[in-house]
Amino acid sequence: MIITLPFLPLSLNKILVMHWTKRAQYTKKVHMIVNSHIRNVQSTLPVTVTFCRVGKRELDVDGLGASFKAAQDCVAMHLFPGSKSGQRDNHPSITWEYTQAKVQKGEDPHFTIEFNFVDIK
Repeated sequence: MIITLPFLPLSLNKILVMHWTKRAQYTKKVHMIVNSHIRNVQSTLPVTVTFCRVGKRELDVDGLGASFKAAQDCVAMHLFPGSKSGQRDNHPSITWEYTQAKVQKGEDPHFTIEFNFVDIK
């Protein structure tokens, strides 16, 4: 299942220079948008979650992963109802992957979240 979200997560460099109140507001906004798009996603484990950033320029490897931190925490809270932000994103039944691509002409910057549920039999 692939979900497209209509905004681009901020880079780590932009997040780090924010005042802590602005950073908290940004995180809350990301959680609200991600929650509204993934509310119908099943909470089946194990799962591989792939974030893909589609923007005008590419980020370096550590900046790419860091830009998805708020969204990753939100997805983990969805997969483990009742957990708090940052508690379950290191669970061994979730594999996190990050990719990026350049936005095509006429396309708006965005990102996608892909859920690949592993069928255990």
